Amino acid sequence: MTRRRVLLLGSVAVVTALLVWVVWPTPSAINRENAKQIAEGMSLSEVEALLGGPSRNDATRPISVDMPRESPAQKTAADDTQGRIALYTEVARQRHNVRVWQSDSAFVMVRFEDGKVCAQTCFPLRPAPETPLAMLRRWFGL
Repeated sequence: MTRRRVLLLGSVAVVTALLVWVVWPTPSAINRENAKQIAEGMSLSEVEALLGGPSRNDATRPISVDMPRESPAQKTAADDTQGRIALYTEVARQRHNVRVWQSDSAFVMVRFEDGKVCAQTCFPLRPAPETPLAMLRRWFGL
């Protein structure tokens, strides 16, 4: 191989590696494992340290509740959970003692009293199925 060809292939490899590194999503600290570590009596700063920062929505795509849906009763329970997530998010917006964190894999709601955790809820989530057109729209922000 000529020197020119080696430099060209090396440059393409470096640019490709940089693009993958920039575009590849980093995993969120908002996950079920970290949510399980939240205990009553923890302060807001301790919870934020576990979940990687203040309450926020890190979801990168539409989500659905990750529950088995084998029977009609289980399907209804999953649909009810979707409604509860929307309700909890609205409650958190209206109250100062409730914080909500959401990612592609978990929804975590924590209620505080006197600056300490008094209750927490975590729902497992998964990305919802998307059509190829919806995926392209999400990628390009349309």
